[in-house]
Amino acid sequence: MAGMDTTGTRTGNATSAALLSIRAAARASGKSERSLRRWIAEGRLSAVDTRDGKRIDAAELLRLGLLRQAPEPAAPGTGNRGVAMLAEVERLTVRVAELERETDRLQADNSRLLGLAEQAQQNLADTLKALSAGGRPAPAATTPPAPAPDPPRSWLRRLWPW
Repeated sequence: MAGMDTTGTRTGNATSAALLSIRAAARASGKSERSLRRWIAEGRLSAVDTRDGKRIDAAELLRLGLLRQAPEPAAPGTGNRGVAMLAEVERLTVRVAELERETDRLQADNSRLLGLAEQAQQNLADTLKALSAGGRPAPAATTPPAPAPDPPRSWLRRLWPW
């Protein structure tokens, strides 16, 4: 059974399926080994004591939002495939969210453009009807353009707006 020692480091038996050495965790997170060791000592990051030294669970890196890339694959049988899969799932989850936002934006643009096309078609039909009646076409109903946004102000104008 795994317990905790006084430094916040877990001790005892732990599966090595998602455990990374501090060096591998530093590479995967983009942080220095020194920072990770300091965070372990401060209790901000938990680690497992093994006979090969301290190991960091990939879930800890995910919890802190530090896992930026999948750790380099280890030799067969060492169990880092689960870590790589977790990193890939995290990356794909972020990508799916980006694509969903893009889809929503494109659907809104599509609806707006369909409305403009229908309005233009109606204006054309009204113009053709007026021309076939022998009169002048009535001016098209237009909506006033949206006001232009304020230009960005320099840092000096933000401090002294007068």
